[in-house]
Amino acid sequence: MDAFAGTGEVSTARQKNKRQTEMFDPETYREAKAVIEGSTRIALNIKPSFDSYTFIELNKKKINELKEKLHGHQQFDRVKFRQGDANSEVIEFCKTLGSKDRAVVFLDPFGSQVKWSTVAAIAETEKIDLWYLFPSGGGIYRQISKDGKVHFTHEDAITRIVGTEDWKTEFIKRHESRDLFDNFTITLEKTVDPKSAAEFMKKRMRTVFKGKVGDFSIPLGKHAYPTFHLLFASSNPSKNAIALANKLSQAAIQATDNNYGRPI
Repeated sequence: MDAFAGTGEVSTARQKNKRQTEMFDPETYREAKAVIEGSTRIALNIKPSFDSYTFIELNKKKINELKEKLHGHQQFDRVKFRQGDANSEVIEFCKTLGSKDRAVVFLDPFGSQVKWSTVAAIAETEKIDLWYLFPSGGGIYRQISKDGKVHFTHEDAITRIVGTEDWKTEFIKRHESRDLFDNFTITLEKTVDPKSAAEFMKKRMRTVFKGKVGDFSIPLGKHAYPTFHLLFASSNPSKNAIALANKLSQAAIQATDNNYGRPI
């Protein structure tokens, strides 16, 4: 399942959608394009193939364009195209999985679209491997100013992403002091960076995933700081599944393209 399928061509599909990209500048769009362009077709070309594919896109015009582009592919008959909100569609997809089903879900938002409740629903299935392009830089780091202030809309967005308000004490340090005249003052200090934001998210994911949350977080982006970190989690708690998840983690690290970042 690709929850943000777009048209299959990020360069034209998402830069025009202000709703999805309002938290990012044009340079960030160019970075993200290089990272995820062609993800739907890459999935279709994987050998051995998946039994089925689900591509989700909110915009009707884009989902129809994606259908046209993929029509004729040898795996086309196995594809389900779903128009709707990624969070709602992923949660509904989780409900359809039977006892013998297994799935891989790819979440690659451009902003704060993915809710923690969606991540938790994936974990609860105990049947899904999750690859999450977590917006550590664009969705977290850049929304907090150097003096520790956060606009209230961004504050709500961060809480939706990580599912707790604990980030306020993890990402922002509070300093209290009194002067000679006993005047009490409070100052705030931003202490988070993209890497620590990704580490915080991994800790959060470990509270709900019974399988394996990857020890790695692969930074992606060409700024002085990463825009995203690629995270992995397996919801299956069986020993065999965890062993396989460890192999997947190592393969991901080895396959990282150094044009976009180095594994950490």
